[in-house]
Amino acid sequence: LQGAEEVDISSQNDFFQVLARGEANKRYGATAMNARSSRAHTVLAVALTHIEDERRAKSARRAAPAVVRSQLVLADLAGSEKISKSMVTGAGKKEAASINGGLFVLKKCIRALNEAKAHVPYLESKLTMLLKGAIGGSSRTFTLVTAAMDHTHASETVETLRFGEHCASVTNQARQHVTSLAEAVAAIDSALALCEAGIASLVARGKGEIPALKTLQAKRAALARRRADLSVTPAS
Repeated sequence: LQGAEEVDISSQNDFFQVLARGEANKRYGATAMNARSSRAHTVLAVALTHIEDERRAKSARRAAPAVVRSQLVLADLAGSEKISKSMVTGAGKKEAASINGGLFVLKKCIRALNEAKAHVPYLESKLTMLLKGAIGGSSRTFTLVTAAMDHTHASETVETLRFGEHCASVTNQARQHVTSLAEAVAAIDSALALCEAGIASLVARGKGEIPALKTLQAKRAALARRRADLSVTPAS
């Protein structure tokens, strides 16, 4: 994904700094419809891990502190602008096509969820792959739509409001799944072992330069960081 970056945070201040960086990296451009048009969708996904205090775990007669994982997803979707009205050309035209393509698949997913279809086409777009958990999973989802008051954009405004109505019709149910600290560590250790085995296999076969090795190494590093975070025992 263009512009994708993974950052470790440990405080509320860290979160706001990352949020500010994301806003600064957003790209805007002038079109015939909007003087400050977003030229791409922006998604910020925050993975949160809460480890129960040991005293609370003991009072609840649990052998080990419980671990609760959750994710906060903030998605700023670029507006759907008709190329015939925005008058963009060249790179701007490609950007508009990409923006509209992601929104089109998102609408397909919302429609499939409302109609309770067995197949929801999340994999047809990178945008919907990122938003899968938020729009059709165990989550609480809020959708805010904005529209122009200009009558020349009436058709786009109506389409946006209809999209908001369809989103409001989707029913999600947030469920809590709590694991013990020992189970969480064991799961990470298992994933680390698989990464190590995959890396060793590629190196043994002389495949040390292929992208798959770098992907496994990056995954191993991320798992190691999560393992280290879970190894920090909460203060009693």
